[in-house]
Amino acid sequence: MVRKLSRIGIASTAAISLGLVGISPALASAEETAAEVALGEQSELKVLSYNILREGEFNTSASDLELRLNHPWKKVGVEARRYKVIKYIANSGASVVNLQEAEYLTQRDHLKNSVSLKEHWRMIEHNTDAARAWQQRPTIMYDTRKLENNPNDPTQAGVRKLGTNARNNPMFLQWARFLDKKSQTHFYVFNTHLPSNASSTADVMNVERDRQMAVVINRINEIVVDPNDPVILTGDFNSANSSAAILRAKSAGLRDAHDVPGIPISGKGLKTNPGFTVPTTKGNRLDRVFFKENSRLTITSYTTDVTEWLGSDHLPVYATFTLNPQ
Repeated sequence: MVRKLSRIGIASTAAISLGLVGISPALASAEETAAEVALGEQSELKVLSYNILREGEFNTSASDLELRLNHPWKKVGVEARRYKVIKYIANSGASVVNLQEAEYLTQRDHLKNSVSLKEHWRMIEHNTDAARAWQQRPTIMYDTRKLENNPNDPTQAGVRKLGTNARNNPMFLQWARFLDKKSQTHFYVFNTHLPSNASSTADVMNVERDRQMAVVINRINEIVVDPNDPVILTGDFNSANSSAAILRAKSAGLRDAHDVPGIPISGKGLKTNPGFTVPTTKGNRLDRVFFKENSRLTITSYTTDVTEWLGSDHLPVYATFTLNPQ
């Protein structure tokens, strides 16, 4: 693993290498800078977004109970879905996995405690009761072999309420700032889930999704102080390709990874919520990866993964990037 030396250590090393022993480290500033840059090297970053479909244990209303009894996921089985999701994450090769609908005390605990994930993967938790308990809260996981994060530092991770869905349940944006160990580059990941049309009209919820996307954009601008720090936004946006919310994200300088020309794109144009059916239909992509491209972050490929269509009613999507040393 590449580790940064102290600034004095770098300068001293540079002085020794030049035969300048006895000269103050402060006089080796040029060599110090060169040595520090050399410590980082180009790194691959794979960011996965996956709505894993809530299991619904905490819902007791008649409508939710009826939905749970009759929904096709019952034919797949909760245990089978849990196993598929855990296995998929463990074998994904991702550095960051952004989940939507990972329920507190059920799916989240299974993910954290699974034999396949608990040794190397960490889940960023928050102590806000509403954010912790509500099943729609997005969840960020990361591979500790590749990344570092301190979730107890308010400048490294956080959660923000965006508004509510049609049933008046809260919706959230979660974020984290990571250090990539290989490149020694910091970057930000944001993860959200905008409300669906359930129990309301599409026109009403289109307006609400656009309003919540505006909150997302404002929050990104508030948090990301250094414009050179890469920014990646993922989620289930529940929005049509030409909706106001998606157009707002693009107008704010966020690129849709699926639409970048000249890179390999797998599953191009596929609808990302096919239900528990073979995913061959093209249509609106509810699940997306947005990013801000700069000298530290370059996208290399994008995938809508059709091989994983029985773990959830949504398909996982992921983008692969190159991180350059900062």
